[in-house]
Amino acid sequence: MGADLESDVLPVVVREAARRCRTTTSVLMLAITTALVRCVCPGPLHRLDVMQGNRTTPGLMGSVTTLNQVVHTVTDLRADSFADLLARAGRTMADARAHARYDSRAVAEVVRARGGVLEPGTQFNDMWSTLPRSRATAEPDPAASELTWPATSEAERMVLYFDVRGTPERMRLGLMADTAVLPREEIGAFLLAFERVAVELADGDVPLERIGELFAESRARVDR
Repeated sequence: MGADLESDVLPVVVREAARRCRTTTSVLMLAITTALVRCVCPGPLHRLDVMQGNRTTPGLMGSVTTLNQVVHTVTDLRADSFADLLARAGRTMADARAHARYDSRAVAEVVRARGGVLEPGTQFNDMWSTLPRSRATAEPDPAASELTWPATSEAERMVLYFDVRGTPERMRLGLMADTAVLPREEIGAFLLAFERVAVELADGDVPLERIGELFAESRARVDR
């Protein structure tokens, strides 16, 4: 099942939070995603695939070529703070850039050495961060955020497929999930909590316990 969240607030707060944390918007969003994955998936290790390729300019964002790769990584969900997850996300994105064209035989050997096939995990695809900055000056309205439920798909064998697109002024988060792992209300809660975490990060540090609370509160909103 899939859900989309369109938000005018996210482009503003994600950039503010990234600037405050001295990182990139893509790394920040990956760290938020990982923090929320901790709320719904058992640890300590979790498969994380990062889409990395040649879509590095706005003009190429809609292209699909043989250079686009799913970079397989494994992330450790154990952390004492959001700063830990942020540093880990930075290393993951750096590795994805360095090894976008991986050797499938080497991947198979790593999996064999770990004792079996990795369970389905999360796929992260950020196609928003390369967009130019918005020139809008009006204060965005949080009430304008819209949660919708598009058609289901079986295209990805992942627990979660997280996609970030949109325009400079309005971000669209898309989340596809296996409902055997993540029920409908938690799919919606994941997206709503993502926005709320980003809003709070723009103003200051957010403890991991607070992120769990925001997820629980967001789930209650979807239940209604």
